[in-house]
Amino acid sequence: MAVTVSAAAFFEVLIGSFLYGLFLLLAILSTMLYVQRISREGTRFHRTLTRTILRKPMIMGGLLISLVVSVRWILDVIDAAHGFLYLGDSEFYFLAPVGLRRATGVGFLLASVVVGDTMIIYRLWIVWNKSTAVVVFPILTLLAMLVGAGIDVAHRLTVTPPGESLFSQILGRCIVQESVFSLVTNVYATVLIAYRICTTTCGVSDAAMIRLKTGNELTISGYPR
Repeated sequence: MAVTVSAAAFFEVLIGSFLYGLFLLLAILSTMLYVQRISREGTRFHRTLTRTILRKPMIMGGLLISLVVSVRWILDVIDAAHGFLYLGDSEFYFLAPVGLRRATGVGFLLASVVVGDTMIIYRLWIVWNKSTAVVVFPILTLLAMLVGAGIDVAHRLTVTPPGESLFSQILGRCIVQESVFSLVTNVYATVLIAYRICTTTCGVSDAAMIRLKTGNELTISGYPR
């Protein structure tokens, strides 16, 4: 039995809502654990705690990505509800060219990808002791993603004939571009972060073994303090 467009849209919203709920739960738990850790470090007053949290880039990035994803989910639900309650044919509504509301939702989705990539680049920079050389490549891929999408939109604005939907042409291409560049950025950053953690852990283990054998305090050359 063939699946109708309306049924596909319904399951899209259903699965998206489930994943959004998981994301929101994990975001709340992560923020609570981070705040508890900061408060245990000696922060006494609420005002000082608030300032400390606001100065943490990862906390601010997490709040921003939560806001963007929430707006995206709300727009999806509104668009789906409007489609199912459409006075005409819901199949016609979902098959129609992409409207402004749906395009705005996709824009927020792409914005969440940009924020997420920026956060993992920042984490890579911190793990590698704020080394600029390590983050040059992911920054270039992030800029290429933004510039590529912008150039494509500008090009489509000039070549799209009157009466034809612009959003239906550019959204697919922009999503593919952002997906590829984001995948490259995340794989690169994840591999380097894992490598750094692995080498650091091995260095600590080797240092501990040497100290146990010799009984003296030794400094391993080249190991970051």
